[in-house]
Amino acid sequence: MTAQGILGEVLPQGRRLCVASTDVWLNGDSVDAGTAMILDSNLSQQARESLHHLGCALGPGLLVSESQTSEFQYLLDQETPSNAASQVRQVGWTQNRSACFGPFDLVQDTRLTDGNTSRRVQVVVDCDASTTSSLVLYAAVTQGPAIPTDTTFLAFARSPVVTASRARHTITLSVQPVAGIVRRAQQSPSEMTTYSDAYVWLAWRATSNSNYIYAIDCWEVR
Repeated sequence: MTAQGILGEVLPQGRRLCVASTDVWLNGDSVDAGTAMILDSNLSQQARESLHHLGCALGPGLLVSESQTSEFQYLLDQETPSNAASQVRQVGWTQNRSACFGPFDLVQDTRLTDGNTSRRVQVVVDCDASTTSSLVLYAAVTQGPAIPTDTTFLAFARSPVVTASRARHTITLSVQPVAGIVRRAQQSPSEMTTYSDAYVWLAWRATSNSNYIYAIDCWEVR
């Protein structure tokens, strides 16, 4: 019996591979081509299953210091920060202060007591904060391309950058269960298919003119 994954089946391996310290395979012993192909296939499949790269972007580089109030100054369809109904509404999610990746069809193989849900999503930010309180990051996952709101977000997290130097900052999001969106299949219009239509968002707010974001990555992880 073989295990099934996104890239296909895991090829069977009949014998165990032992480390050199057990004197079964000594240092310098060669690996036959068949075993090497099996190991390469299985490692590739396991890597794809455990860590799925969704997207990446460079920049935006130097961040402009701006208050929360000024962020909402020209947004007529958003609540002001003083009376925002939730944390997700305290962010403007404007184009010059956020990044968006998608759409993605998230893998729903995380088991719950009453079914399955999507894997966690990690947003990794290569950033440099001038102080431990001058840069705050906001990450969200939504269904559909609309900005994160109380009705669109599947996950949300607010994360201050606590390292006053350049470092990689990771935000982990646990995605809520969601029903797939139904659409017609491209190859056969008479058939229907479902997909998550998920988008990953990152927003930032800087209170100093010496903060940087060098790169952004987002991953789907177990």
